[in-house]
Amino acid sequence: MSIDSLLAAAKLPETAVSVCLRSDLQADWEKLDRELTSRQATSETLAPSDADMELARRIKELEAEMAESTVEVRFRALTRKPWLKLVADNAPRKDRPADQIMGFNTDTMFEALVRESMVSPELDGDQLDAFLDALTSKQFDALAEAAWNLNRKDTPDGPVFSQAASRLMPGSDEK
Repeated sequence: MSIDSLLAAAKLPETAVSVCLRSDLQADWEKLDRELTSRQATSETLAPSDADMELARRIKELEAEMAESTVEVRFRALTRKPWLKLVADNAPRKDRPADQIMGFNTDTMFEALVRESMVSPELDGDQLDAFLDALTSKQFDALAEAAWNLNRKDTPDGPVFSQAASRLMPGSDEK
């Protein structure tokens, strides 16, 4: 293939993170799941009791409610120039050793990176502000880590190679 056709077909890496906006349901789910697991471990029969079935039904209802409240956030890596602009726009503060080590303002960069890398859901400015404000610190950190890894961690520079697939189909990777 020519360089022009390769460039025309180029796609930036993407990743997705699921975020449940009803995290309060997690504690209820964990309690019910522990109770059902405990009941099953101490049961003298393999057949579920009516109480087991009721617990299972309530767990499944919670799982459905959590799934309905879950948003898949999709990120796309930035190309070099937007990345450099993002770093420049979040310059390190001279009085902060962490900033000097990282090369950017550690208080502002991660939110800016999440905002710049996020491609879905498509949110206007107010919606994005409300979405980010609704997240726990842990949820935001998961988004920031995904965006950071997508833009700065090692990703394959060439074709990937599956040892498992090659064992099943020897010689299929040869051209």
